[in-house]
Amino acid sequence: MLGGTQLLELAGTSANILAQGDRLANGQYYRPSQQGAFNGLVKHYENSSLPLEDRLCGYIEQAPGTGKTAEFVSFLGAAYKNPTAFMNSLRTIIISPQIVTAKQIDSSFRDYAPHIANFVGHYNSTHKNLGTPITVMTYESFCSLVDRNVLTPDNVDIIISDEGHRGLSDMRIDILNMFASDKVIRLAFTATAAFDEEKTLEKTHKHPIFRKSMAASVHDDELADY
Repeated sequence: MLGGTQLLELAGTSANILAQGDRLANGQYYRPSQQGAFNGLVKHYENSSLPLEDRLCGYIEQAPGTGKTAEFVSFLGAAYKNPTAFMNSLRTIIISPQIVTAKQIDSSFRDYAPHIANFVGHYNSTHKNLGTPITVMTYESFCSLVDRNVLTPDNVDIIISDEGHRGLSDMRIDILNMFASDKVIRLAFTATAAFDEEKTLEKTHKHPIFRKSMAASVHDDELADY
């Protein structure tokens, strides 16, 4: 496990590596939204006006089909290349809306971070593997594990919320905010950061790191699926 300052340094270094590049691990050039997201991460982690807890959390809002999964998988790929990750047994939880979407993340690791594809395990109704550095699970499984004190801020370093708006029920907000800490990186990726004034990702992830509208993505002609 890493301390908050170490996590911030790891996150900042990983974001910088991605922002200075121009293509994903499979050779595809960044889409404009992906470059914007990586640049946004760099600026966010460098924002010393925020307290450490706030610098470690935030959300990215992009249109569907602009490569959000490739972004967080690439971020983890850069993080796990850092020797600090292995020396301190970096532990990541990826929360996905459904088992089928969780399985699709495996394919994304093979494409965008193949060097850590074998580090990924699943915890759901049919698989109970919590022994890998990266575990993909549904929101239901995550809430259950937190409720049973299996997952705590003391044994998780990074939490990625895929389709982060799925975590905006009152119960899920409360559980996610149990990890509001200066020693856990929390990132959410979504196409819909707010349903209304009461249901918004600012309830769980506070700060928009990068936002780009559907209209802007259409203008940039970047909506094709990976």
